[in-house]
Amino acid sequence: MDHNTEILNYIYQNSQMGITAIEQLTPKVEDQGFSDQLSSQLNEYRSISGEAADQLHRSGQTETGVPKMQEAGAYMSIAMKTLTNHSSLVMP
Repeated sequence: MDHNTEILNYIYQNSQMGITAIEQLTPKVEDQGFSDQLSSQLNEYRSISGEAADQLHRSGQTETGVPKMQEAGAYMSIAMKTLTNHSSLVMP
């Protein structure tokens, strides 16, 4: 795998993680302003993901999805952190 393919896959995977995280968070958000920001960010991640996939396809490659263990870990982390904290403030 060449360097460009690796970078494009890295971009694709990270934007997919952003999409997954926002889609998991959105139903829990009650603050409309924060929800609007998340929606805007979700659209941006989708655009980046699509562009990375398109560039990979143009070069004859296919995108590599996020490893299932990494995806599951992120899902559990979000679930645990939002279980008791319902604020829209960024916590350290």
